[in-house]
Amino acid sequence: ERVKDVILDEGDEVTGWKVTTDVEDKCILLITGLDLTEGEIPTIDLQNTRPLPSDTINLNLENSSTSLVVTGIYNKGFLANYKMNLLKPNEGKEQIIVAKANFDDQMINILWAGDLDGDGKVDLIIDTARHYNVMTPTLFLSSQANEKSIVECVAMHRTLGC
Repeated sequence: ERVKDVILDEGDEVTGWKVTTDVEDKCILLITGLDLTEGEIPTIDLQNTRPLPSDTINLNLENSSTSLVVTGIYNKGFLANYKMNLLKPNEGKEQIIVAKANFDDQMINILWAGDLDGDGKVDLIIDTARHYNVMTPTLFLSSQANEKSIVECVAMHRTLGC
């Protein structure tokens, strides 16, 4: 439903969107256009959702082992050249899924990990924003990856706050 954006709209402008759903659960991301299986979705319990350089997180599902490795440098107290890599050593695959030159009072945040598309491999929803006033939930699906990749970025929604 179109609504007035109280920050951006002037006069009779109505550029905002109000999104509602009949699902009573707390939604992180609404998805259309993908054929997803109904039912319980295997989820990985994450202990560290804002990984820093030198962090390694194992993302293990029943039949799939993937590691997330973060690199970057601290320059005068600020984090720079941040990279989040997915590794599948048993398949000889490595893929950079997030890269940021710097941050403005914000950090990459893993919102969810598990098997959303039912292929037995890791899928991710990551807030890839680098600025404190922005949120960018980004969906990475393994079933959409090509033969050289581990996941493919299939959806992203950027919101700006005030």
